[in-house]
Amino acid sequence: MADVLRAEIRWELDEAIPAIGQRLPRDQQRDRFSSGRWVRHHAPTKLDPDGPRWRERARVVSLLRTIFDRVRDYPTAAKRAE
Repeated sequence: MADVLRAEIRWELDEAIPAIGQRLPRDQQRDRFSSGRWVRHHAPTKLDPDGPRWRERARVVSLLRTIFDRVRDYPTAAKRAE
């Protein structure tokens, strides 16, 4: 699996991205593609180890996860409180 991914990434870096760069003028590249900062901020995964996880940025998911964690920990928390 890792070998397949490495081959695809290598193809994108070595062939696909340079081909797009050669065919599109710089002003069109800026209009069509997001910056690295935008992708890092809006990505559905945690790219920055110091940044928030995607589920922490999604209000509904964050709320449901908080409720679930609290309910799941209820017996343990109640015993510690005694």
